[in-house]
Formats: sequence, C-alpha cells, structure tokens
Amino acid sequence: MAGLALAACSGGEEAPGDAGVCWREVTDQAGKHQFKAMSRNVANLDSCAAQVEGLYLQEGREVVGAYQTYYIFANDQSVSSSGNRNSYGYPVFLPGQRETIDAGLRRMMKDNNGRAPDASKLDIGREH
Repeated sequence: MAGLALAACSGGEEAPGDAGVCWREVTDQAGKHQFKAMSRNVANLDSCAAQVEGLYLQEGREVVGAYQTYYIFANDQSVSSSGNRNSYGYPVFLPGQRETIDAGLRRMMKDNNGRAPDASKLDIGREH
C-alpha cells in the first residue's frame, strides 16, 4: 500500500469524503488521528465496512475506517457507521449478516495469507 495518500482528520470529527475510497484511521507517534486510503473504486459503504471488518478479524482489535464522510467502526459488539465520531453508530450488518460476512472473509483471508481482502474486490449488496 505504499504511496497511498494520508488525509488529515480535521479535529478528529470529519471523515474523508472522497468518492469510492475506503479509508482506515491510523494514529501517528504524536497521537494525531489520520486516515490512510486502503482501497479505491469501492462500490458502497457496505463493501468498505466489510474490509474494515476484515482488518478487525486480522488484528483482533477495534478498527476505525471511513467511506464518503461516514465513519465505520468494527469492534467486538458490531460493525457500525456514523456521520460523526461521537454520535450513535448505526449497525451496518445485523448479527446474522455479520456472521455470514465473517465466514466469507475468513475464507478469503485464508487464501490471502491471513490478510483482509481489498474492498474494491468485495461486492456487498443489499437484498430487497
């Protein structure tokens, strides 16, 4: 992922808004939060949330991501999204959906030497 841009997080409140880009929050040595682009040409928030969940499974700790001005949080309790870091996070996946996605991610990670898949290669859609 060398050469991917870092975007400063304005006061820790605004998530990046670039169209079709899935971001991951990183913390520098000074403790400042920044976003690092992980994937481009991502179809939707659900696909980005699945990549963030894959990182959570890979690392075993909370991961914060973003997609088109929305924060994405993956932790022990849920995968959720919010327009603001400090407001309520709405579930992106219901528990049963998360189990299904996690099973698929684990299979993909096994085939990818334990690494989470790129969101641009995921096609997470909603059934009507």
